[in-house]
Amino acid sequence: MDLSLKKIYGCLYPVLPKSIQSKLTRFLYKTGFKPTINRENRNFPTGKAVVVFSADMELAWATRYSKSATNPKESANRERQNIPLLLEQFDIYNIPVTWAIVGHLFLDACKKDSGRPHAHLPRPTYFENRHWRFANGDWYDHDPANNIQESPEWYGRDLVQLIKKSKTKHEIACHSFSHIDFSDAHCAPELARAELKECKDLALQEGIELRTMVFPGATAGNFDILKSEGFTNYRFETKYDIDLPQINGYGLVVIPNSFMIGNFPTGKSEQKTLGVLKKFIDKAIETKKLVHFYFHPSLETWIVKVIFPSILKYIYDKRKAGLLDVLTMNSVSEIVLKHETR
Repeated sequence: MDLSLKKIYGCLYPVLPKSIQSKLTRFLYKTGFKPTINRENRNFPTGKAVVVFSADMELAWATRYSKSATNPKESANRERQNIPLLLEQFDIYNIPVTWAIVGHLFLDACKKDSGRPHAHLPRPTYFENRHWRFANGDWYDHDPANNIQESPEWYGRDLVQLIKKSKTKHEIACHSFSHIDFSDAHCAPELARAELKECKDLALQEGIELRTMVFPGATAGNFDILKSEGFTNYRFETKYDIDLPQINGYGLVVIPNSFMIGNFPTGKSEQKTLGVLKKFIDKAIETKKLVHFYFHPSLETWIVKVIFPSILKYIYDKRKAGLLDVLTMNSVSEIVLKHETR
């Protein structure tokens, strides 16, 4: 499946009836069209396959201007329930994750200044993209400007602390401060820089240095600002599902994404779902390339309790056999940059 066919599939899939979605995807996997694989005769610099997990931690921030979600608090509450369960599982198998966290979640409280929350920060102008519509009011109208006890859906410092205290050494990454569209079309340079600086300042208060960016809704842009603020890498869709990292024209490492855990075309079939995930891992091992699973912690409970334990055990066993490494996004970028500058 080349890039054009992959894009067509990506556009058509969401609008198809679920019964057709399932049949189409099963056909693509059965016939070998998916996962798409970079057959270039190069390996990851370590000489073995790499598995990466990244999680977009957003609570209520991601869905407030969503065209499809109707209850931001519902997904936020589910995320709060799932994160401790996920961290326990990652600890059992010592699987590090890149947690891309909306910067506002580093806070446990905030208040209004001059009648507005975060009045010192620039605002996006009104815009519409394929995910969100921001057409009236102030960008921070949903911000309760109180504290984590009263509004746990909007603050997440306790969850940041929980990730930091894990036995497994996770990475904490940037997901913008207020979950903005980061593209050049909808994000002015001064807005991009202000959002990044706010995230960096809050992270440093926790002893965290941000190096990795995950663009909200894959709205990539402002790469020059990203580079100048000390970031080294970001997640993005590349030509293949199983691929190698690339270095873009700004010197940033582009870490390919492979598969979003959550919207399974296999329904609630444990066997079929695990079959899809294992196929990605096996193909990465076969080609000694990178597979990148990403997810939102607001997953359905059955995925957290049924799918994650099984696939983490599968990865653990393959790593123990010496067939793959499990790395954070920043670790991948460090290896790639070191290899390219030798």
